[in-house]
Amino acid sequence: MTHDTSSATGSWIKPFAAFWTSQALSLFGSQLVSFALIWNLARTTDSAAVLAIAALAGLMPQVILGPIAGAIVDRGNRRLLLILADSGIAAATLILSGLFLAGIVEPWQIFGFMFLRAVGGGFHGPAMLTSTALIVPERHLARVQGLNQALEGGLNIAAAPIAALLLGVFPVAGILWIDVLTALAAVGILLRLRIPQPERNSAAAQSDSFLETTRKDVIKGLRYVWRWTGLCVLLAAGVCFNALLQPALMLLPILVRRSLDGTAVSLGGIQAAFGVGIVSGGALLGIWGGFRRRVWTVILGLAGLGASLLAAGLHPVGNAIWIAACLFGGGAMMAVIHGALFAIIQSNVAPEMQGRVMTLTLSAVGVAVPLGLSLAGPLADRLGPEVWFAAAGVVCLGMAAAAAFSPAVRRLEDPPNTNPRAAGFVGG
Repeated sequence: MTHDTSSATGSWIKPFAAFWTSQALSLFGSQLVSFALIWNLARTTDSAAVLAIAALAGLMPQVILGPIAGAIVDRGNRRLLLILADSGIAAATLILSGLFLAGIVEPWQIFGFMFLRAVGGGFHGPAMLTSTALIVPERHLARVQGLNQALEGGLNIAAAPIAALLLGVFPVAGILWIDVLTALAAVGILLRLRIPQPERNSAAAQSDSFLETTRKDVIKGLRYVWRWTGLCVLLAAGVCFNALLQPALMLLPILVRRSLDGTAVSLGGIQAAFGVGIVSGGALLGIWGGFRRRVWTVILGLAGLGASLLAAGLHPVGNAIWIAACLFGGGAMMAVIHGALFAIIQSNVAPEMQGRVMTLTLSAVGVAVPLGLSLAGPLADRLGPEVWFAAAGVVCLGMAAAAAFSPAVRRLEDPPNTNPRAAGFVGG
Protein backbone atom coordinates (compact mmCIF):
# COMPACT_ATOMS: atom_id res chain seq x y z
CA MET A 1 0.00 0.00 0.00
CA THR A 2 1.14 3.52 -0.66
CA HIS A 3 1.62 4.45 2.98
CA ASP A 4 4.32 1.82 3.41
CA THR A 5 6.88 3.95 1.57
CA SER A 6 7.86 5.91 4.64
CA SER A 7 8.16 2.96 6.97
CA ALA A 8 11.89 2.45 6.44
CA THR A 9 12.91 5.95 7.42
CA GLY A 10 10.26 6.54 10.06
CA SER A 11 9.34 9.82 8.34
CA TRP A 12 5.67 9.14 9.10
CA ILE A 13 6.16 9.57 12.86
CA LYS A 14 6.45 13.38 12.99
CA PRO A 15 3.38 14.18 10.81
CA PHE A 16 1.36 11.51 12.60
CA ALA A 17 2.34 12.95 16.00
CA ALA A 18 1.12 16.41 14.91
CA PHE A 19 -2.08 14.94 13.45
CA TRP A 20 -2.69 12.84 16.56
CA THR A 21 -2.17 15.87 18.82
CA SER A 22 -4.69 17.96 16.88
CA GLN A 23 -7.32 15.27 17.15
CA ALA A 24 -6.59 14.69 20.84
CA LEU A 25 -7.29 18.37 21.53
CA SER A 26 -10.52 18.30 19.55
CA LEU A 27 -11.75 15.11 21.21
CA PHE A 28 -10.87 16.36 24.70
CA GLY A 29 -13.09 19.41 24.30
CA SER A 30 -15.89 17.26 22.92
CA GLN A 31 -15.67 14.91 25.92
CA LEU A 32 -15.95 17.83 28.35
CA VAL A 33 -19.04 19.14 26.58
CA SER A 34 -20.67 15.72 26.36
CA PHE A 35 -20.27 15.10 30.09
CA ALA A 36 -21.50 18.57 31.05
CA LEU A 37 -24.61 18.41 28.87
CA ILE A 38 -25.60 14.85 29.81
CA TRP A 39 -25.17 15.58 33.50
CA ASN A 40 -27.17 18.81 33.11
CA LEU A 41 -30.04 16.86 31.53
CA ALA A 42 -29.88 14.12 34.19
CA ARG A 43 -29.79 16.68 37.03
CA THR A 44 -32.61 18.87 35.73
CA THR A 45 -34.97 16.13 34.48
CA ASP A 46 -34.00 12.86 36.29
CA SER A 47 -35.49 11.08 33.28
CA ALA A 48 -34.08 8.09 31.43
CA ALA A 49 -36.36 8.94 28.52
CA VAL A 50 -34.75 12.37 28.18
CA LEU A 51 -31.27 10.81 28.12
CA ALA A 52 -32.48 8.36 25.48
CA ILE A 53 -33.66 11.27 23.31
CA ALA A 54 -30.29 12.97 23.76
CA ALA A 55 -28.54 9.77 22.70
CA LEU A 56 -30.76 9.52 19.63
CA ALA A 57 -29.96 13.11 18.69
CA GLY A 58 -26.26 12.28 18.83
CA LEU A 59 -26.61 9.03 16.90
CA MET A 60 -29.09 9.57 14.06
CA PRO A 61 -26.76 11.67 11.84
CA GLN A 62 -24.21 8.84 11.91
CA VAL A 63 -26.83 6.28 10.90
CA ILE A 64 -28.55 8.39 8.25
CA LEU A 65 -25.63 10.30 6.76
CA GLY A 66 -22.93 7.64 7.25
CA PRO A 67 -22.81 6.19 3.71
CA ILE A 68 -23.00 9.64 2.11
CA ALA A 69 -20.35 11.04 4.47
CA GLY A 70 -18.08 8.12 3.63
CA ALA A 71 -18.41 8.77 -0.10
CA ILE A 72 -17.61 12.46 0.40
CA VAL A 73 -14.61 11.61 2.58
CA ASP A 74 -13.28 9.24 -0.10
CA ARG A 75 -13.68 11.87 -2.83
CA GLY A 76 -12.90 15.02 -0.87
CA ASN A 77 -9.88 16.60 0.76
CA ARG A 78 -9.72 14.90 4.16
CA ARG A 79 -7.67 17.64 5.79
CA LEU A 80 -10.21 20.26 4.68
CA LEU A 81 -13.11 18.11 5.93
CA LEU A 82 -11.48 17.84 9.36
CA ILE A 83 -11.00 21.62 9.49
CA LEU A 84 -14.60 22.30 8.43
CA ALA A 85 -15.98 19.76 10.92
CA ASP A 86 -14.02 21.21 13.85
CA SER A 87 -14.89 24.79 12.85
CA GLY A 88 -18.59 24.03 12.41
CA ILE A 89 -18.82 22.28 15.77
CA ALA A 90 -17.07 25.25 17.43
CA ALA A 91 -19.60 27.66 15.89
CA ALA A 92 -22.55 25.60 17.15
CA THR A 93 -20.92 25.47 20.61
CA LEU A 94 -20.68 29.26 20.70
CA ILE A 95 -24.40 29.58 20.00
CA LEU A 96 -25.35 27.12 22.74
CA SER A 97 -23.05 28.86 25.24
CA GLY A 98 -24.94 32.09 24.53
CA LEU A 99 -28.24 30.38 25.34
CA PHE A 100 -26.82 29.11 28.64
CA LEU A 101 -25.48 32.57 29.54
CA ALA A 102 -28.87 34.11 28.76
CA GLY A 103 -30.58 31.50 30.95
CA ILE A 104 -33.03 30.49 28.22
CA VAL A 105 -31.72 27.05 27.30
CA GLU A 106 -34.27 24.23 27.02
CA PRO A 107 -33.74 20.45 26.60
CA TRP A 108 -34.89 20.56 22.96
CA GLN A 109 -32.16 23.11 22.20
CA ILE A 110 -29.56 20.79 23.73
CA PHE A 111 -30.94 17.95 21.58
CA GLY A 112 -30.57 20.12 18.48
CA PHE A 113 -27.01 21.02 19.43
CA MET A 114 -26.12 17.36 19.92
CA PHE A 115 -27.59 16.62 16.49
CA LEU A 116 -25.45 19.30 14.83
CA ARG A 117 -22.32 18.09 16.63
CA ALA A 118 -23.09 14.56 15.44
CA VAL A 119 -23.35 15.78 11.84
CA GLY A 120 -19.86 17.25 12.13
CA GLY A 121 -18.64 14.11 13.87
CA GLY A 122 -20.06 12.00 11.04
CA PHE A 123 -17.47 13.56 8.73
CA HIS A 124 -14.74 14.02 11.32
CA GLY A 125 -14.53 10.35 12.41
CA PRO A 126 -14.05 8.69 9.00
CA ALA A 127 -11.77 11.49 7.80
CA MET A 128 -9.55 10.93 10.85
CA LEU A 129 -9.47 7.13 10.54
CA THR A 130 -8.82 7.07 6.80
CA SER A 131 -6.13 9.73 7.08
CA THR A 132 -4.36 7.63 9.70
CA ALA A 133 -4.25 4.68 7.28
CA LEU A 134 -2.45 6.85 4.70
CA ILE A 135 0.08 8.31 7.14
CA VAL A 136 0.98 5.14 9.07
CA PRO A 137 2.68 2.08 7.49
CA GLU A 138 0.44 -1.01 7.33
CA ARG A 139 2.55 -3.09 9.70
CA HIS A 140 2.09 -0.48 12.46
CA LEU A 141 -1.67 0.02 12.06
CA ALA A 142 -2.75 -2.36 14.85
CA ARG A 143 -0.36 -0.70 17.29
CA VAL A 144 -1.48 2.79 16.23
CA GLN A 145 -5.10 1.75 16.65
CA GLY A 146 -4.15 0.58 20.13
CA LEU A 147 -2.70 4.05 20.72
CA ASN A 148 -5.94 5.62 19.47
CA GLN A 149 -7.98 3.46 21.82
CA ALA A 150 -5.64 4.45 24.65
CA LEU A 151 -6.27 8.09 23.72
CA GLU A 152 -10.01 7.54 23.92
CA GLY A 153 -9.62 5.90 27.30
CA GLY A 154 -7.29 8.61 28.52
CA LEU A 155 -9.89 11.21 27.58
CA ASN A 156 -12.51 9.28 29.54
CA ILE A 157 -10.15 9.22 32.52
CA ALA A 158 -9.34 12.91 32.36
CA ALA A 159 -12.40 14.53 30.83
CA ALA A 160 -15.13 13.14 33.10
CA PRO A 161 -13.50 14.03 36.46
CA ILE A 162 -12.21 17.35 35.11
CA ALA A 163 -15.66 18.24 33.79
CA ALA A 164 -17.24 17.24 37.11
CA LEU A 165 -14.80 19.46 39.01
CA LEU A 166 -15.17 22.36 36.58
CA LEU A 167 -18.96 22.21 36.92
CA GLY A 168 -18.45 22.99 40.60
CA VAL A 169 -16.58 26.17 39.66
CA PHE A 170 -17.92 27.32 36.29
CA PRO A 171 -21.35 27.32 34.68
CA VAL A 172 -22.01 25.02 31.73
CA ALA A 173 -21.24 27.90 29.38
CA GLY A 174 -17.67 27.94 30.69
CA ILE A 175 -17.23 24.27 29.73
CA LEU A 176 -18.54 25.07 26.25
CA TRP A 177 -15.92 27.79 25.83
CA ILE A 178 -13.14 25.31 26.61
CA ASP A 179 -14.44 23.17 23.73
CA VAL A 180 -14.29 26.17 21.39
CA LEU A 181 -10.66 26.85 22.33
CA THR A 182 -9.56 23.22 21.86
CA ALA A 183 -11.30 23.09 18.47
CA LEU A 184 -9.51 26.24 17.33
CA ALA A 185 -6.18 24.80 18.50
CA ALA A 186 -6.85 21.62 16.49
CA VAL A 187 -7.67 23.66 13.39
CA GLY A 188 -4.46 25.65 13.83
CA ILE A 189 -2.37 22.47 13.76
CA LEU A 190 -4.25 21.06 10.75
CA LEU A 191 -3.69 24.26 8.75
CA ARG A 192 0.07 23.63 8.93
CA LEU A 193 -0.12 19.89 8.24
CA ARG A 194 -0.11 17.99 4.95
CA ILE A 195 -2.28 14.85 4.87
CA PRO A 196 -1.83 12.39 1.95
CA GLN A 197 -4.79 11.75 -0.33
CA PRO A 198 -5.62 8.43 -2.05
CA GLU A 199 -5.39 8.03 -5.80
CA ARG A 200 -8.72 8.50 -7.58
CA ASN A 201 -10.22 7.98 -11.00
CA SER A 202 -10.45 11.67 -11.84
CA ALA A 203 -11.78 11.12 -15.39
CA ALA A 204 -14.82 9.25 -14.12
CA ALA A 205 -15.45 11.86 -11.43
CA GLN A 206 -15.31 14.77 -13.91
CA SER A 207 -17.87 13.18 -16.25
CA ASP A 208 -20.62 13.08 -13.59
CA SER A 209 -22.28 15.65 -11.36
CA PHE A 210 -21.52 15.73 -7.64
CA LEU A 211 -24.82 14.04 -6.77
CA GLU A 212 -24.38 11.34 -9.41
CA THR A 213 -20.80 10.68 -8.34
CA THR A 214 -21.87 10.44 -4.70
CA ARG A 215 -24.72 8.08 -5.59
CA LYS A 216 -22.37 5.78 -7.53
CA ASP A 217 -19.80 5.88 -4.72
CA VAL A 218 -22.39 4.89 -2.12
CA ILE A 219 -23.55 1.97 -4.28
CA LYS A 220 -19.95 0.81 -4.75
CA GLY A 221 -19.40 0.96 -1.01
CA LEU A 222 -22.54 -1.10 -0.33
CA ARG A 223 -21.49 -3.74 -2.86
CA TYR A 224 -17.98 -3.82 -1.45
CA VAL A 225 -19.18 -4.52 2.08
CA TRP A 226 -21.86 -6.99 0.92
CA ARG A 227 -19.25 -9.11 -0.87
CA TRP A 228 -17.17 -9.34 2.30
CA THR A 229 -19.11 -12.12 3.98
CA GLY A 230 -17.13 -12.30 7.20
CA LEU A 231 -17.48 -8.57 7.81
CA CYS A 232 -21.24 -8.78 7.20
CA VAL A 233 -21.56 -11.51 9.84
CA LEU A 234 -19.65 -9.40 12.36
CA LEU A 235 -21.81 -6.39 11.52
CA ALA A 236 -24.99 -8.41 12.10
CA ALA A 237 -23.64 -9.39 15.52
CA GLY A 238 -22.77 -5.76 16.21
CA VAL A 239 -26.30 -4.63 15.35
CA CYS A 240 -27.82 -7.00 17.93
CA PHE A 241 -25.24 -6.21 20.59
CA ASN A 242 -25.24 -2.43 20.12
CA ALA A 243 -29.01 -2.25 20.56
CA LEU A 244 -28.39 -3.21 24.20
CA LEU A 245 -24.89 -1.85 24.93
CA GLN A 246 -25.26 1.80 23.94
CA PRO A 247 -28.49 2.36 25.89
CA ALA A 248 -26.84 0.75 28.93
CA LEU A 249 -23.89 3.15 28.77
CA MET A 250 -26.17 6.15 28.21
CA LEU A 251 -28.15 5.20 31.33
CA LEU A 252 -25.11 5.42 33.63
CA PRO A 253 -26.16 8.83 35.03
CA ILE A 254 -29.54 7.36 36.05
CA LEU A 255 -27.81 4.34 37.60
CA VAL A 256 -25.60 6.68 39.64
CA ARG A 257 -28.49 8.85 40.78
CA ARG A 258 -30.72 5.94 41.81
CA SER A 259 -28.35 3.23 43.06
CA LEU A 260 -25.35 5.26 44.31
CA ASP A 261 -24.91 8.64 46.00
CA GLY A 262 -26.16 10.59 42.99
CA THR A 263 -23.28 13.06 42.54
CA ALA A 264 -21.43 14.18 39.44
CA VAL A 265 -18.15 13.18 41.10
CA SER A 266 -19.34 9.54 41.41
CA LEU A 267 -20.37 9.48 37.76
CA GLY A 268 -17.02 11.00 36.80
CA GLY A 269 -15.17 8.38 38.82
CA ILE A 270 -17.03 5.46 37.21
CA GLN A 271 -16.50 6.90 33.72
CA ALA A 272 -12.85 7.40 34.61
CA ALA A 273 -12.60 3.69 35.51
CA PHE A 274 -14.07 2.90 32.09
CA GLY A 275 -11.45 5.18 30.56
CA VAL A 276 -8.62 3.53 32.51
CA GLY A 277 -9.83 0.23 31.08
CA ILE A 278 -9.76 1.61 27.54
CA VAL A 279 -6.24 2.95 28.08
CA SER A 280 -5.11 -0.41 29.46
CA GLY A 281 -6.66 -2.33 26.58
CA GLY A 282 -5.25 0.12 24.04
CA ALA A 283 -1.81 -0.08 25.61
CA LEU A 284 -2.00 -3.87 25.61
CA LEU A 285 -2.90 -3.92 21.93
CA GLY A 286 -0.27 -1.29 21.16
CA ILE A 287 2.48 -3.40 22.75
CA TRP A 288 1.19 -6.83 21.80
CA GLY A 289 -0.31 -6.08 18.39
CA GLY A 290 -2.94 -8.83 18.77
CA PHE A 291 -2.97 -12.34 17.39
CA ARG A 292 -1.47 -12.86 13.95
CA ARG A 293 -5.01 -13.39 12.71
CA ARG A 294 -6.63 -10.23 14.05
CA VAL A 295 -10.15 -11.63 13.91
CA TRP A 296 -9.35 -13.86 16.91
CA THR A 297 -8.39 -10.71 18.82
CA VAL A 298 -11.87 -9.34 18.06
CA ILE A 299 -13.56 -12.56 19.22
CA LEU A 300 -11.54 -12.66 22.45
CA GLY A 301 -12.49 -9.05 23.13
CA LEU A 302 -16.19 -9.80 22.56
CA ALA A 303 -16.11 -12.61 25.12
CA GLY A 304 -14.33 -10.48 27.73
CA LEU A 305 -16.69 -7.55 27.17
CA GLY A 306 -19.73 -9.79 27.57
CA ALA A 307 -18.49 -11.15 30.89
CA SER A 308 -17.77 -7.62 32.18
CA LEU A 309 -21.21 -6.26 31.25
CA LEU A 310 -23.02 -9.25 32.71
CA ALA A 311 -21.17 -8.77 35.99
CA ALA A 312 -22.07 -5.06 35.97
CA GLY A 313 -25.74 -5.91 35.53
CA LEU A 314 -25.60 -8.22 38.56
CA HIS A 315 -23.90 -5.64 40.80
CA PRO A 316 -24.64 -5.38 44.53
CA VAL A 317 -26.87 -2.36 45.17
CA GLY A 318 -24.88 0.72 46.10
CA ASN A 319 -21.47 -0.82 45.35
CA ALA A 320 -19.74 1.76 43.15
CA ILE A 321 -16.41 -0.09 43.28
CA TRP A 322 -18.00 -3.21 41.74
CA ILE A 323 -19.50 -1.20 38.89
CA ALA A 324 -16.24 0.68 38.33
CA ALA A 325 -14.28 -2.60 38.21
CA CYS A 326 -16.72 -4.12 35.70
CA LEU A 327 -16.56 -1.05 33.49
CA PHE A 328 -12.77 -1.12 33.70
CA GLY A 329 -12.82 -4.63 32.22
CA GLY A 330 -15.42 -3.65 29.65
CA GLY A 331 -13.39 -0.64 28.56
CA ALA A 332 -10.26 -2.74 28.12
CA MET A 333 -12.11 -5.25 25.94
CA MET A 334 -13.78 -2.53 23.86
CA ALA A 335 -10.36 -1.05 23.08
CA VAL A 336 -9.11 -4.44 21.93
CA ILE A 337 -12.21 -5.03 19.77
CA HIS A 338 -12.22 -1.63 18.09
CA GLY A 339 -8.47 -1.48 17.57
CA ALA A 340 -8.27 -4.93 15.99
CA LEU A 341 -11.36 -4.42 13.81
CA PHE A 342 -10.25 -1.04 12.47
CA ALA A 343 -6.80 -2.47 11.78
CA ILE A 344 -8.41 -5.28 9.75
CA ILE A 345 -10.33 -2.75 7.66
CA GLN A 346 -7.35 -0.42 7.22
CA SER A 347 -5.08 -3.30 6.20
CA ASN A 348 -7.47 -5.02 3.79
CA VAL A 349 -9.50 -2.20 2.21
CA ALA A 350 -8.16 -0.07 -0.63
CA PRO A 351 -7.44 3.51 0.60
CA GLU A 352 -9.93 5.06 -1.84
CA MET A 353 -12.70 2.87 -0.36
CA GLN A 354 -11.95 3.20 3.34
CA GLY A 355 -14.22 6.16 4.05
CA ARG A 356 -17.24 4.31 2.71
CA VAL A 357 -16.40 1.02 4.41
CA MET A 358 -15.76 2.77 7.74
CA THR A 359 -18.99 4.77 7.67
CA LEU A 360 -21.08 1.84 6.41
CA THR A 361 -19.66 -0.25 9.25
CA LEU A 362 -20.50 2.41 11.83
CA SER A 363 -23.96 3.01 10.33
CA ALA A 364 -24.80 -0.69 10.30
CA VAL A 365 -23.73 -1.14 13.91
CA GLY A 366 -25.59 2.00 14.95
CA VAL A 367 -28.84 1.33 13.11
CA ALA A 368 -30.33 -0.76 15.92
CA VAL A 369 -29.45 1.71 18.68
CA PRO A 370 -32.51 3.96 18.13
CA LEU A 371 -34.77 0.96 18.70
CA GLY A 372 -32.84 0.01 21.81
CA LEU A 373 -32.95 3.57 23.15
CA SER A 374 -36.68 3.93 22.48
CA LEU A 375 -37.26 0.86 24.65
CA ALA A 376 -34.51 1.51 27.21
CA GLY A 377 -35.76 4.90 28.35
CA PRO A 378 -39.29 3.88 29.44
CA LEU A 379 -38.29 0.43 30.70
CA ALA A 380 -35.31 1.72 32.70
CA ASP A 381 -37.61 4.20 34.39
CA ARG A 382 -39.66 1.18 35.57
CA LEU A 383 -37.17 -1.68 35.93
CA GLY A 384 -33.86 0.11 36.40
CA PRO A 385 -30.86 0.33 34.04
CA GLU A 386 -29.19 -2.79 35.49
CA VAL A 387 -31.29 -5.08 33.29
CA TRP A 388 -29.74 -3.58 30.19
CA PHE A 389 -26.18 -4.23 31.32
CA ALA A 390 -27.00 -7.88 32.05
CA ALA A 391 -28.82 -8.37 28.74
CA ALA A 392 -25.97 -6.77 26.77
CA GLY A 393 -23.49 -9.11 28.48
CA VAL A 394 -25.48 -12.23 27.63
CA VAL A 395 -25.92 -11.18 24.00
CA CYS A 396 -22.22 -10.33 23.68
CA LEU A 397 -21.14 -13.73 25.01
CA GLY A 398 -23.49 -15.42 22.57
CA MET A 399 -22.14 -13.38 19.67
CA ALA A 400 -18.55 -14.25 20.57
CA ALA A 401 -19.41 -17.95 20.54
CA ALA A 402 -21.25 -17.64 17.23
CA ALA A 403 -18.36 -15.73 15.64
CA ALA A 404 -15.83 -18.33 16.80
CA PHE A 405 -17.81 -21.09 15.05
CA SER A 406 -18.54 -19.10 11.88
CA PRO A 407 -16.28 -20.11 8.94
CA ALA A 408 -16.90 -16.74 7.25
CA VAL A 409 -15.68 -14.83 10.30
CA ARG A 410 -12.67 -17.08 10.82
CA ARG A 411 -11.68 -16.48 7.16
CA LEU A 412 -12.26 -12.71 7.45
CA GLU A 413 -8.68 -11.92 6.46
CA ASP A 414 -8.16 -14.72 3.92
CA PRO A 415 -7.77 -14.09 0.17
CA PRO A 416 -9.13 -14.49 -2.38
CA ASN A 417 -12.88 -14.85 -1.81
CA THR A 418 -13.73 -13.27 1.53
CA ASN A 419 -11.70 -10.10 1.02
CA PRO A 420 -13.16 -7.92 -1.78
CA ARG A 421 -9.89 -6.05 -2.24
CA ALA A 422 -7.91 -9.27 -2.66
CA ALA A 423 -10.61 -10.54 -5.00
CA GLY A 424 -9.98 -7.63 -7.32
CA PHE A 425 -12.98 -5.43 -6.43
CA VAL A 426 -11.79 -1.86 -6.88
CA GLY A 427 -13.78 1.17 -5.91
CA GLY A 428 -13.21 4.68 -7.09
